[in-house]
Amino acid sequence: MIDRSLPEIGRQGARFAMVGAAATATHLALAGIAIWLLPDLNQYAANLTGFAAALWVSYFGHTHITFGKSGSFLRLLIVSCGGFIANNAILTALNATGFLSGYPAIVVAVTVVPAGVFLANKYWVFIGMAKTKDCYNGVSSHE
Repeated sequence: MIDRSLPEIGRQGARFAMVGAAATATHLALAGIAIWLLPDLNQYAANLTGFAAALWVSYFGHTHITFGKSGSFLRLLIVSCGGFIANNAILTALNATGFLSGYPAIVVAVTVVPAGVFLANKYWVFIGMAKTKDCYNGVSSHE
């Protein structure tokens, strides 16, 4: 359970981290499985596979857990695609330097972007939408 003495943004940040961890685990698992099943698969294609599945985990998780209200899927898609572009820019930079490539580079790329995505979700995607019940305590998380 998340400490109720934290300010709302802190509680949302903690819930965002939990949903983000689930989405990231989904992303990494599916990218890893894609690379394992198809060893010649381009790492960007594997990354896109993981991203597509993680997008749905994010949307439903942030709707029902993080923000406790419906969000605009189109806006979430825009923010997520922006995060995915940043993710791929990091992946490209890591590959270009020769420091990391393949799955280890994907791991780094998908763990760097979340702070900006949280702020965009909080202040643009889930702003002013209909409330849902907070799955942690059965009440609206926004009064």
